[in-house]
Amino acid sequence: MSDDIEAQECKGHNEFLDVLISHNHKIELINNLEKFNVADGIKSLEDFVHKLVNSKNKNDSLIKLKKLIEKKDEKLILEFFDYCAKLCIEDEKFELMCEVTILLQDFINILYKRPVSRLIKQLTYVKVPSKWCERNEFLSENENLHGYNVHNLRPSIIDSYPIGSGVLDILFPRNISPFARLIITYPDEIFQPNNASSGIIESPLFHAIIKFKWRSFACYRYYIVFSSYLAWFAIFTASIVTGYMSLHIISTIVGTIALLFMIRHFIIMYLNGGIPFFLTSKTAIYFAISILPTITALMNIFEVNRLLVFFRPFTIFFLWIGAIGLLVAFKGIGIIFIVIAHICRKVLWLLVFLVLIIVAASHATVIYSNMILNYDKTSLTDENRTKFQDLTQYYNTFNAFWSALLGDYGSWPSDDTLSSLARIAYSLFMAIVILNLVIALVNNVYSEVLNRVYTEWSLLRAQFITTIELNLMTPHERQNKDNFPLTIYYEVFTEEVERWHKKLEEDNISVSRNKIQLLNEMADKMKDEITKMEDDDVTKTTMMDKLNELKQLFPKK
Repeated sequence: MSDDIEAQECKGHNEFLDVLISHNHKIELINNLEKFNVADGIKSLEDFVHKLVNSKNKNDSLIKLKKLIEKKDEKLILEFFDYCAKLCIEDEKFELMCEVTILLQDFINILYKRPVSRLIKQLTYVKVPSKWCERNEFLSENENLHGYNVHNLRPSIIDSYPIGSGVLDILFPRNISPFARLIITYPDEIFQPNNASSGIIESPLFHAIIKFKWRSFACYRYYIVFSSYLAWFAIFTASIVTGYMSLHIISTIVGTIALLFMIRHFIIMYLNGGIPFFLTSKTAIYFAISILPTITALMNIFEVNRLLVFFRPFTIFFLWIGAIGLLVAFKGIGIIFIVIAHICRKVLWLLVFLVLIIVAASHATVIYSNMILNYDKTSLTDENRTKFQDLTQYYNTFNAFWSALLGDYGSWPSDDTLSSLARIAYSLFMAIVILNLVIALVNNVYSEVLNRVYTEWSLLRAQFITTIELNLMTPHERQNKDNFPLTIYYEVFTEEVERWHKKLEEDNISVSRNKIQLLNEMADKMKDEITKMEDDDVTKTTMMDKLNELKQLFPKK
């Protein structure tokens, strides 16, 4: 009986996919959707997924779904996802959605991020039958993430043999998860509302996946990496302080291994399409953290030279930056880091403007000091003459203006009128204009970032998880269904469900308001054009009347 039901449902799905492939109009799609009546009663979801994943025979619906994906028609995919959401939410039939889950890698590869984002919003907080899952343990009670033991049938030895287990795939994995592919290819403008991926990363479903991956396999590996980094940092510092040759050699070996790991990470990111990774400042920082300790450790083996004096402080600084960067995976430090990063990004152009002002003022001060020393040699005191002589050098002038930012005017001449006026104007400009502008910018940035700071921190943690998945896991571990299940169940409080639905309603209302405003603007423009045309008609009529009057003034010959 169950086989007949399953065959009938698969037949219905196949017919629907045939319709989507052959038709491209929305009205025809809706009419065909109404004809399908998928039979009630379902087989176990876990058995169904197991058959799809481990079956040696080609599944007809999967083949047709791949054909639909290859059409590269976003409207067709949207219609198909709407049908899947209807089956999943209204009819509580999840088989077709499981097929979508299995082919999620193909959807992301073809860049169907906007339909996937819409599907995630539709499927968030879908009620899952309790008989399909069994509560195993609470993994993180304070994050509302509870562990479930899904009844996945264990595949045979042949089925469980890892795909792509060759040496090259172990060193440079290519068969990565859809989650990792999404993280390494996201653009910088992902948090903008019109971005296709913004709906994915802002959904509680995405946050639940991050929490699950962090607790299941990434957390303890992260602690191993962090401990190894601190040990390397300690060995490098001890080699500098003590000067022992054995510590220099150990530090050089460890630094070389770290550099090779970083080069491997760069190659993996490039092979898997992580081009945006190379366009960020973080890549340069990672490379500096990897290569500077190795170069400095090699220099320590030889005699101390000028380059070693230059490299040592920079190496220590970047190693501290790396340690702080690893701490960003923790929520408290990560949120502070994100806020500071956004503030620095917004204030950057203000700092550039401030530097230009100081350069201009320094240039004028150098010219003025030279003129005073050449043409006013008698009225200057020895103290003022010494200060003016110092201000003839650009380096000293820069230091004088930077010190003035902190209220230190000791480098300025005291009895010169123009210098006194310059101090007053400079202090008023900095204290009233620049300081208040910085405060206003910081407040605006904090208000903007506060609404999405948790999402940005979750994305940072997702980057840590992806790095661990690509660099510290074998193909067999990446295909472990306990760490990479096809489905996870996320338990939340009803208040969060209501809050999420309220947010979706507000987003829809906001979109509707924007559309209404756009229509009103278009209507106003049309009214202006009509009025202009009417005015032109009136003008033409007036001109014709004037011409007729002129004709009457001149007699006909």
